[in-house]
Amino acid sequence: MALASYDDIIAAIAAGKGQQRMFHKVVTSQMAAGGAHSLWMFGSMPAAGSVGGTTPGLWTAQDSSTAGAIAFANPSGGDLLHLVLFGCNPSAASAGTMLLYDRLGQIEYLPLQGNTTVSITSDFTARLDSGEGAQIFGEITTTGAMATTAPVFQITKYTNQAGTTLRASEVVTGNTIASASAQGRFPYTNKWFIGLQAGDTGVRSVEEFSLTTSTATAGVKMNLVAARPLTYIPMNASNVYVERDCVLATVRLPRIRDNACLALAVMSAGTNQPQFNGNLFAVAG
Repeated sequence: MALASYDDIIAAIAAGKGQQRMFHKVVTSQMAAGGAHSLWMFGSMPAAGSVGGTTPGLWTAQDSSTAGAIAFANPSGGDLLHLVLFGCNPSAASAGTMLLYDRLGQIEYLPLQGNTTVSITSDFTARLDSGEGAQIFGEITTTGAMATTAPVFQITKYTNQAGTTLRASEVVTGNTIASASAQGRFPYTNKWFIGLQAGDTGVRSVEEFSLTTSTATAGVKMNLVAARPLTYIPMNASNVYVERDCVLATVRLPRIRDNACLALAVMSAGTNQPQFNGNLFAVAG
């Protein structure tokens, strides 16, 4: 049955169509105020996800079977699965805002050192509707600092939500990261996603990436991640549980697509290294 009312949700839960998943993420690299941070490569529940191999520009699709995914069982009988609650207890007061997203896949091992252009073959559409596009963010995958010279890069060729090819993103001027480990950090500050060409709302594939100014730190690599955002939660106090009610508070009921690879990222408000304990609850109908 479709979840057309609050009573329908209660009835679905009573019928055993609810699923709960817990998470615990321990960040071991330094965060920064205004800097976003992927939690994909950190454990312990679920286990840390892989950032891939050493082939520049390799596209790896990800789904609920991928190690590191917060995975739900697919609903049966024609039902659709919807998120109804998202809660988190951060260990640090300046933890910031957490993003829950469906990780469609990653474009791996892109260099941030040594000016270069990388050709890419990718397809984000496995869990996208017709006319829908993903959002793109970058995550640093290597350990160690990125201490000198901010990188400048661009997605120079992508296909937008309407299937239009040869689109180009904004030119991204990154930032230096002087902490002991930059792993997980987005290579820019004060935003989640890379800006797209005017009029575009999403990306269905990426064909080319160019680095025009390299960091002086050798060996720094990043992934481009194709993401389908579900919802956000603000975290204002240490060791205080907060939750997002997706039924009454925001009235969104974000859909969790079959085989979704759910994952987390944080826009930090400080320089801490917090732990995040939380839970998700979804209902099928």
